[in-house]
Amino acid sequence: MNLKGKHEEWLRTGFLSDKDLTPGTAVTDFLPRPAPPPRPSPPSVFATPKVAQMPSSDPAAPPPEVAPPKQKTMEDVLAALEGPAKVSTMAKSNADWDTFKSSHAGLDKRLRQQAEGAGAFLQRKEFLERCDLRQFEAEKEGRAGQRRHAENM
Repeated sequence: MNLKGKHEEWLRTGFLSDKDLTPGTAVTDFLPRPAPPPRPSPPSVFATPKVAQMPSSDPAAPPPEVAPPKQKTMEDVLAALEGPAKVSTMAKSNADWDTFKSSHAGLDKRLRQQAEGAGAFLQRKEFLERCDLRQFEAEKEGRAGQRRHAENM
């Protein structure tokens, strides 16, 4: 390649100007760079695995039978495309809590006893709701009785 000729052609076409050529700048600085090497392609989902055969010690022995490769189903292809399954925050927290309870012996039993004991919050809340309902029913009966008495008069 005649760089001198390219330099003159680039100056003539306006690709380069005299300002571009400063001391220490070579004409090769303006040559197009070669393309990077191509990247290797990812393995195909549909590719069949290659089976390596072990050499036999007996040359007269028949070759070992190789099972045909398992054909991939649509589910296998979709699973490969989807990637790993995503775990929700609730499922992860639940699994972490179960792991914590199993690693601390007797914790699950103590928690159950605490939740079902006499001073348990849920037990007290249910008791107060039942009391409130009984009181409401008693007041309702009292109002109904007053209405009946007022109608009979």
